[in-house]
Amino acid sequence: MSGTDGKGGNTQDPIGEGNRPHDINFKAACAALPEMVDKLDKNNHKGHWGGMSDALLLIRLQEERHELERAVAGGDHSKICEEAIDCMNFALFIFDNHRKLRGRDES
Repeated sequence: MSGTDGKGGNTQDPIGEGNRPHDINFKAACAALPEMVDKLDKNNHKGHWGGMSDALLLIRLQEERHELERAVAGGDHSKICEEAIDCMNFALFIFDNHRKLRGRDES
């Protein structure tokens, strides 16, 4: 399908309607989000990451990445997804700490 977006931009979609990379990325992010939040809720007793240094968060992210590598080698899709969620959460912690410091975000 081709056309314009009303702003002079081309909306040609060579991949197919609804399958543009943005749509695919958004769907993947939306699928991961509930699992990320569920894991955060389960680990809520461990406290907030706001007081953790970048160095510590990166060490933990590295540990989780190693667990993900082992899961991928083992081929268990559920375990792979679980470890990928852990990695995403540690990346989220780093993002969240710096999001608050970069000056554009208030919360």
